[in-house]
Amino acid sequence: MALADDIISVLRKKPGLTAMEITLIIFGRRYPHAYSVRYRCRQLVDAGRLKKRGKGFQAKPFTYYLPGAIR
Repeated sequence: MALADDIISVLRKKPGLTAMEITLIIFGRRYPHAYSVRYRCRQLVDAGRLKKRGKGFQAKPFTYYLPGAIR
């Protein structure tokens, strides 16, 4: 399964996770996978397959949802 499919699968079960939380669920550790997950989340948002909330700062990181899960 591709990384994008893994991310979507995780968010179906637990919406509202940060990219780091998604990374830990999929890979069990942060490095070297954290950048790949953040990059893929951005691509999925741009493609309309995910929505995001937050400011993108360390104190208020982006959280990701499937479309329709937030309004």
